[in-house]
Amino acid sequence: MSYSQNDIKFFIGLFPPRTVENGTVHLIPSFGNIGVIETNDGLVLFDIALKQYAPRNFKTLRNITDKPIKYIIYSHGHFDHCFGFKPFIVEIEENGWKMPEVIAHENLVRRFNKYQMLDDYHKWLNAQQFASVMGQRDEVVSPHEVLKPTIILNGKEPNRFKLGGINFEINHEIGETDDALWLWVPEKELICSGDLMISSYPNVGNPYKVQRYPKGWAIAMENMMEKEAKYLIPGHGKMIEGKNNVKNVLEITAEAMHFVHDEVVKRMNEGKWFEQIFYEMLEIYPEKFKNHEYLKPLYG
Repeated sequence: MSYSQNDIKFFIGLFPPRTVENGTVHLIPSFGNIGVIETNDGLVLFDIALKQYAPRNFKTLRNITDKPIKYIIYSHGHFDHCFGFKPFIVEIEENGWKMPEVIAHENLVRRFNKYQMLDDYHKWLNAQQFASVMGQRDEVVSPHEVLKPTIILNGKEPNRFKLGGINFEINHEIGETDDALWLWVPEKELICSGDLMISSYPNVGNPYKVQRYPKGWAIAMENMMEKEAKYLIPGHGKMIEGKNNVKNVLEITAEAMHFVHDEVVKRMNEGKWFEQIFYEMLEIYPEKFKNHEYLKPLYG
């Protein structure tokens, strides 16, 4: 199945915000979605999106609620998920509010250090890969302007905390990155997935990036399925609503990744060349994957 201009608009956040659960759960659409959970004691933000979208995202949030931000959770360290913080921090400083806790996996810290070391290379790389989205700019983001984590997780066990009587559970997986976190909010039946779900076929590897983790990614989907969530806020794309819909999207994506991983590994162990594997995979790739709405080759 091919993709349309509407698919691209959804991927980069050009659609209206969505609110559910009696006005307490919000998706702020962006290039890197922001999930917002309201409690009586303040807000939990899952991701903070792209720097260039920050003014728009801040305005959208403050049109929804004036509650202070208590936690920011980074799903992973990519530039479209954790560099759009400036107007939020300016507001906090101007109002004299306490700075929020910023939660991330320990590998995110290593990622930020690597971005700083390879600053000039990544400027060139991002200008090439994302020119169609960001235009011809020399610098999409500066790796030296970061909102540093205040709580760093090793991911060996789920991290749990409570705010305003609402429970939050953070889990670590490997998928698009090795620093991936996803959030489960049981009282809201909500998962915030980050880029473990991007509403299209997962980008398990491309010439610009390091090799990713398709098997671990599929397992992450299966772990999410165990929660039986009613809502899923993806890293990109619209909110997925309804228990059956959430289950079906996670299930088909996990199945597709298991299939590709296992069939490629099988052929590698048979001693086949890349070109052989590529064309054989095209021949055997199931129609149910080719024609699925959430497995379009939009980014992956």
